[in-house]
Amino acid sequence: MTFRIIWLRAALTPVEEVRQSLVAAGEDVVPLAQAVARIDQLLAQNPLGQGESREPGERVLVEDPLTVWYEVDEAQQIVAVTTSVYRPGRA
Repeated sequence: MTFRIIWLRAALTPVEEVRQSLVAAGEDVVPLAQAVARIDQLLAQNPLGQGESREPGERVLVEDPLTVWYEVDEAQQIVAVTTSVYRPGRA
């Protein structure tokens, strides 16, 4: 079963801002893009088997250089990525 991934604006906007900053600085955006793609892949396949649980209903996943918090709706097969944090130099 494949889950649908939805990046909420609160999670997507910081990623887009980081991407724009990296481009403006002439830095490589590939690690960021690869992290986003890997997060999407992992969460689509098995969201409850990824990362660690936090508050009830919330999980966190680190895919350097990006950390995301997400919630899973098993009945609807939807994963909502709610928050993201970019941590340069960790990759």
